[in-house]
Amino acid sequence: MNAIPRMVRCDAGSEHVIIRDIQFALHSFHHGNMSGENSFTVGRCTANQRIEMVWSFLKRSFTQSWRNIFKVMIDLNLLNNADNLHIQCRRFCFLSVIQMHLDRFRQTWNVHRIRSEPNGEVPTGIPNVICYQTLRYGARDCSCHLACSIVVLDDIADSYTEAFPQYGCSREFRDLLELINGQNLHESDLPASPNDAKVLFIEMISLLDTM
Repeated sequence: MNAIPRMVRCDAGSEHVIIRDIQFALHSFHHGNMSGENSFTVGRCTANQRIEMVWSFLKRSFTQSWRNIFKVMIDLNLLNNADNLHIQCRRFCFLSVIQMHLDRFRQTWNVHRIRSEPNGEVPTGIPNVICYQTLRYGARDCSCHLACSIVVLDDIADSYTEAFPQYGCSREFRDLLELINGQNLHESDLPASPNDAKVLFIEMISLLDTM
């Protein structure tokens, strides 16, 4: 779909600065009352009840359990958050499992039914259906045609985004692991559970501390 949002609304959080800048950049090719800086607005987070509900549910069912895992590891002196080697190793061992759990959460959330609310102004139902079968809800297309070339999009991506490092850790750390293992990391099996990741972390830190 060669289109972008006509308007993006966010709260005043600093994490939305890049979203704002990208929205401005994409709308710099348009003219009219919704172009440029008019394509982004800031409002109070109290109006974002749906997404705040998602964050609340995510914290209860996902985030807190991972915080507890790492807190126990710190309390047992297995993990040192001030040691860059521990940080790199934790990313390598745990990120794939965390991502797998996040994917499960997303899949579960997107097929659950959102209950109706008194005086609700947004559709109720299953998120996947709401998103992909918008005509059932009388939705109106509020997107704008993307009036720029793929080259411009690549330039915007280079200016405002940063490639996520492979396995979540630095190139130097990945080289060190390959040197120790004597094989390419692509040939290694990543942990499939939090306990597997914890065992691997302990083994790797023990080995690295002896070098």
